[in-house]
Amino acid sequence: MAYKTCDWCGRSYKPMFSADRDAGNAFADAMGLTIGVKAIGGIARLAGKRNFCSKQCKLAYENSKNGGNSSNTESSGENSTVQESNGGTMGGIGKMFGDVFSSTGEEMKSMFNEKKENKAKTEKIVNLQFATDKEELQNQIQNLFTQISALPRFKTPEQKALYNAIKEKLEFGIMKLNSSGAAAEADFFQKKYDKLK
Repeated sequence: MAYKTCDWCGRSYKPMFSADRDAGNAFADAMGLTIGVKAIGGIARLAGKRNFCSKQCKLAYENSKNGGNSSNTESSGENSTVQESNGGTMGGIGKMFGDVFSSTGEEMKSMFNEKKENKAKTEKIVNLQFATDKEELQNQIQNLFTQISALPRFKTPEQKALYNAIKEKLEFGIMKLNSSGAAAEADFFQKKYDKLK
């Protein structure tokens, strides 16, 4: 006899004919298909039956059909099997899709937060006021170089906007440093800036 798939847990099993027939007959009786048994030769009794690999799966299915939410546990030696009444193959598929949608939702939330963070950083760069003190101005410019180098090579539109804002500020900062009499430092930062292009 061919292998069958359990309608509750999804496991493949090779049924014993008599147990399989009895399960089908019980289902047929429950559905009222016993009327045509003699005319059709017993085929109607097996039509529409469910396949279960064990009594635990059958009991779990019946509990779920009757609206029971309890789980059934059987222990034998070292092995312990737990079948929940809300599962089976469909429960596993539902959980899988739930996990996929949950992880997709988390990714979307993460992307949204990253966009928001990059916009806030861009706004902060745009509003940055350079110091008049040469040392503090150099520190600000070095900080901008650190921020721009932390951005990835392939940028999202928000990261590209941040990159462009930093470049613009660097250009202005280098010009301001040069006009404050720190030509050597301005030249050093200009060479670093030229590598960005």
